[in-house]
Amino acid sequence: MQKRNKLPSTLAALVLTLGAAVVMAAPASAAGCSGVTCIGHDPDVEGCASSSITSAAAYSGSTKLANLWNKFSAACDANWSSAQLTSAAINSGDRLFVEITTIDRNGNEDFMCYPGPDNTGNTLESCWGYPNYGYCCAGYPYTDMVDGYRVTQSEVDVMDADGNLIATAKTTQK
Repeated sequence: MQKRNKLPSTLAALVLTLGAAVVMAAPASAAGCSGVTCIGHDPDVEGCASSSITSAAAYSGSTKLANLWNKFSAACDANWSSAQLTSAAINSGDRLFVEITTIDRNGNEDFMCYPGPDNTGNTLESCWGYPNYGYCCAGYPYTDMVDGYRVTQSEVDVMDADGNLIATAKTTQK
């Protein structure tokens, strides 16, 4: 009696099992918005990952006080701004205010800011107490999104503990 080699049948069963697993796998989650439907919404909540980033830094003399990022999500066709104070700024008691603005594909001005309201869906956000109030300390505060159809402009303003503007940086992105 000849022994039968089980390797080919085992391999075939494995391929079929893996093939079925691939077919039955859940699709990747899609972004929750696109373009104008992203305006005023939180990129994390909507599942919008950045696909390109421009950056700038705010200085007072030779001391860097903040980093600024203008982030674009190709999947969502939307932009938002993020910023971070440096340790020098944190140690001095400085605060930041970050914003992003554009004209959307419908011709409306989009303006988002932090600190300010979050995930409202409004095209224009009212910022809380600028310039005397801002975000302090460690972390990466970010704005809600604007439509990514046209060029967007991000800005970070750094204020001292008394609310005086001491540094600004801007960056644009299409």
